[in-house]
Amino acid sequence: PIGLDASLQRTLSSFTSSLLASDPPIEGLDASIVVPARRVHITLGVMSLVDELLVDGGGGTMELTSEETLKEKEMTKPTPTLSSAIAFLQALRPRILEKLEGGKALVPLERIDVMKNGSGRGKGKEMAHVLYAAPAEDEDAVLSLLMPVRMVGRMTDFIHGEFLKAGYVVDEGRPLKVRRHSDTRFYIQQLHATLLNTIYRRPRPRNRQRIPFNLSQLLASDAVHAVRTITLSGVLSCS
Repeated sequence: PIGLDASLQRTLSSFTSSLLASDPPIEGLDASIVVPARRVHITLGVMSLVDELLVDGGGGTMELTSEETLKEKEMTKPTPTLSSAIAFLQALRPRILEKLEGGKALVPLERIDVMKNGSGRGKGKEMAHVLYAAPAEDEDAVLSLLMPVRMVGRMTDFIHGEFLKAGYVVDEGRPLKVRRHSDTRFYIQQLHATLLNTIYRRPRPRNRQRIPFNLSQLLASDAVHAVRTITLSGVLSCS
């Protein structure tokens, strides 16, 4: 989670509260589809875990306190439970720090965008289901943060790969790396933090169809205008 950062949490809460207070209200926007600031996160992979209560004798958990212990477990994959996944991540910590080379993994969330899947137009209106914050796509902005962003790439690739090999992460058939920068031979990561998602809407529509929000109205809102005025680079950056 990145929403545990107090400053970022205040910024995100202020932004989404301002969206909800829009007058007139933004069509399709509801408090239930807002991701709470404390739960905002960057997804490195989707895990398929087993309920620990269903693991016979608690055998799905393991204690890993060092890289040496981790290597001993490599040949026998543990039952993927939440506890064993946390232990596995803790065991990777020394190698993660090594990838960072004493630096920080900086993810500058400088733009907001929507997921293209499920987005569309209806009666002349542009609608969407997911709003997220992400790093800038501008080449100059990326190059200015070359080293810290490269460290993010090393770290995320390593964590994703190790969890995939250990059987925790579902293989979705697509790597995190999605676009290559030709001059630096450096991959830009498609990292994002979801802010709105209509899948969380409550109560659920009777027909089970997701109700989108009006993207056109959202982009024209005072909340988005205020963020643009301050610039996202100064508002949603975090490490």
